[in-house]
Amino acid sequence: EDAPADSWKEFPLWLWAVHNDISRSKANRASEAYEKLGRKGQARKWENDMKAVYPHIDQCISCFAADGTWDEDSVYNHLEKEYWIFGHDVNEKVDEFLEYREKPHYGVGTYLCLAIGGLITTWLVRKRKLRISGRHKKEDVLSDRFSQGKYRDS
Repeated sequence: EDAPADSWKEFPLWLWAVHNDISRSKANRASEAYEKLGRKGQARKWENDMKAVYPHIDQCISCFAADGTWDEDSVYNHLEKEYWIFGHDVNEKVDEFLEYREKPHYGVGTYLCLAIGGLITTWLVRKRKLRISGRHKKEDVLSDRFSQGKYRDS
């Protein structure tokens, strides 16, 4: 029901920990696979790959304590700043992108597709009317008689 605010921090931190565990696991499996293939340089690269953890030290230096462990309060603040923009400044580029997406933008291709679609629809409607009226059958019969030479003028 009404949980304290600190308990709401647990879920994003748990999700972050699971993400890092999976990333490290994938890096370890890649390292083992390269080791089996005899590519020890690649194996060492994957084994010590710090890009597998998030946030990287370049993204959040305050997320690391002096002893090299995670400072979970700083990690939570980084996650909040990165993913939940309320209470923080909105990135101007993201704001411009969202405004751009809200407005309809129709290019030449859109109008060309509409024109082609209209022409095809008109053609299909006329073809259907001919089939329903039976006029196409009369025209076929007349063209057959002329082509067989039954009339003098042909």
